[in-house]
Amino acid sequence: MSAGGYGSRDPAAGRAAAGLDQVRLSYHLLQVGDADGYASLFEGNAVLRAPGTGSIVGRAAIERAATAGGVQIPHHLFATDRHVTVTGRHLARPGTDIGFAEIFTISEQGLLVTKTTYFYTSPYHTG
Repeated sequence: MSAGGYGSRDPAAGRAAAGLDQVRLSYHLLQVGDADGYASLFEGNAVLRAPGTGSIVGRAAIERAATAGGVQIPHHLFATDRHVTVTGRHLARPGTDIGFAEIFTISEQGLLVTKTTYFYTSPYHTG
C-alpha cells in the first residue's frame, strides 16, 4: 500500500489518515442531520469550543448541540498524528457565509476528543 495510508508502517501516518476519515464523517453526519451518529464519533468526555457557546462537554451535550448552528462546508483538511485542521465556509442562515477553521484532537482509539472552532471576522469590525 502507499506510504502514509492505512497500510503504512508508520503508525502516526495511519492515525492521521483515520483521523481524517473520522472528521470527514462528522461533517457528513451533521449535514444529513444524524446527531446521534455525530456524537458517537466523540469520546464520552469530549469537549467542543466555539465562540458564543462556551464549552460543550460530553456526548449528550454534543448531540443536543449538533442540530443548531447552520451548515459547515469543509474545503481543506490537514492531519498530523493526533490533530486534524479543517478550513471551510459556515452558512448560519440565508445570506450569511463566513470562513471557519476547526481543530480536532484525536484519541489513541481514533475517536474525537476536542473540537475548537474559529470564525473569520475582521479585527477592525466596530459595529
